[in-house]
Amino acid sequence: MASVKFIGVSRGLKDILDYVTNREKTTDALITGVNCVAQTALDEFETVKKQFRKTDGRGYYHIVQAFSPDDPLDFETAHEIGLQFAAFFPGYQCVVVTHMNTKHIHNHIVMNSVNFETGMKFHQSAQEMRQVKEFSNQLCQRYELSITETKADPFEIPEWKKRLRRNIKRAMELSYDREDFLMYMEAFGYKVKWEPGQKYITYTTPENQVCRDRKLFDQTLKVIVCLLELILHGTEQADDLFPAEIIQLFRSEFFHETVPFLSVIIRKRAVFSYLPNFWHSSCCIWISIRRMPVHGMEI
Repeated sequence: MASVKFIGVSRGLKDILDYVTNREKTTDALITGVNCVAQTALDEFETVKKQFRKTDGRGYYHIVQAFSPDDPLDFETAHEIGLQFAAFFPGYQCVVVTHMNTKHIHNHIVMNSVNFETGMKFHQSAQEMRQVKEFSNQLCQRYELSITETKADPFEIPEWKKRLRRNIKRAMELSYDREDFLMYMEAFGYKVKWEPGQKYITYTTPENQVCRDRKLFDQTLKVIVCLLELILHGTEQADDLFPAEIIQLFRSEFFHETVPFLSVIIRKRAVFSYLPNFWHSSCCIWISIRRMPVHGMEI
């Protein structure tokens, strides 16, 4: 996949060009000018600004297109994709540089803020940002790379994400431990990257959509995690919020000693983050727990 980010301007044009073209990060072969010559881009950018009397305000835009380290990609192909990506901005001069110094290959695109054909300054709306990310995804698909989600309507969940949530729910209900969960998700056609010490769990759908668990986690679930913490620490306030059976189970030695998997889930806000509201979360936790052998308790 290739994530696309517009980076805030924190330095002058000369400094940003010096940074992205630093030979400790790249090579001459991976530095290319689009609608300009990379080596003289600073002067060319300034000439266009002066020509249209647009020397004030923002002088450039800095875009980073970063690829997944799991994608089969070499530096030359990444640079080729970066050049095609820069073509999405017709009439704007760009310097495209591919960096080689990190685990994930990434392109830096430094773009003049003034269009050399029209003299218009570049302005980016939310809709245009979505179109930029969709175009980057199209390029990735063309090269058989994984893709990332574009910014979705907050009131409309994409169908692929709904399927992912449903399959996570099924896998969780069938699983007795982390290995079971990974096995069931693989059986459902998903790749799951969940390593010890890893901050996020990353899911890849059969259609190569990539999604981290935090993208499945809404504000309601943050409240759920806090409530579960109340239960685990024995706070009396939780007694009014959960059914007594669930509270008893969460406070039992069984939960802490026999089901560390669920404890990990709670801490990572991972597997049950597909759930739409609080009571569904309670039910799913209950379903998952009652599937497991419990010594000395009848559930």
